[in-house]
Amino acid sequence: MPPLTKKPDAPENILKRLITMIDELAAVMSEEEKLIETRNAAQHAELLKRKQRLTIDYRSSMKVIEAQPDMLKITSSDLRQKARTASRKLAEMTERNARFLRGAIIASEQLAQSVVQAIKDEYLPKNSYVNPHQAMFALGSYSPSCKPITVNRTA
Repeated sequence: MPPLTKKPDAPENILKRLITMIDELAAVMSEEEKLIETRNAAQHAELLKRKQRLTIDYRSSMKVIEAQPDMLKITSSDLRQKARTASRKLAEMTERNARFLRGAIIASEQLAQSVVQAIKDEYLPKNSYVNPHQAMFALGSYSPSCKPITVNRTA
């Protein structure tokens, strides 16, 4: 029995799979924006795993094409044009997705900083005596509800 050998895929098939993968990756990025806007963390986690798998597959497909640059010359001009269009679409979607994610990250950071600042404003000592109920948290500050303690050291 002859050994099983894997035949290399035809260049057209590799390019068609790449175009399909690019379209799917662009759709995932578009869906990701919707899930982030609706704050659906559970579905976003699943979608992120899918996006990561597609990105890894895309990179490996691009390495195959880079390793065989003559492969593109063999394919039809129509298929090459479709691949160029898909790659432009992916570049635009990637840039849009990156801007959207940067905006979401900045908004989350600003929200966290606002919460931290509100907590600091509430519990850190102030130079004035506006909140006597919180004076117990500040060492060495005067509070009208706390009597000072004196120690007689002469005895």
